[in-house]
Amino acid sequence: MLVTHTFDLALAARGRRKQLKLRQAEVAQAAQVGREWLVDFEHGKPTLELAKVLRTLTTLGVQVHVEMGRSPDWTLPLTAAAIDRRARVAAMRPKTRVLKDRADVTPPVDWPGRAMW
Repeated sequence: MLVTHTFDLALAARGRRKQLKLRQAEVAQAAQVGREWLVDFEHGKPTLELAKVLRTLTTLGVQVHVEMGRSPDWTLPLTAAAIDRRARVAAMRPKTRVLKDRADVTPPVDWPGRAMW
């Protein structure tokens, strides 16, 4: 399923919840979100917290895959000023970055991909 709007995810979550014959209160409790939040999510509210959205989808057994495609045709080309600014910013960046302590970039303990880290 191609997701282009928050309502696409809302339909997937609501459809899966109904398929599993679960009530909103049950899903909200299992996903550790409020019932009102779940109602907003199922109505496609565009300003919801991403972590809660992903936790709710995981609770429902809905997997989200991200695919990197080419830029859409409607993407505007960079202006000459933007290209110049990008070059100036790149020149100011240090050439190499050394991570002295990886503790600040360690993923959360409950992150499923932590074993691969």
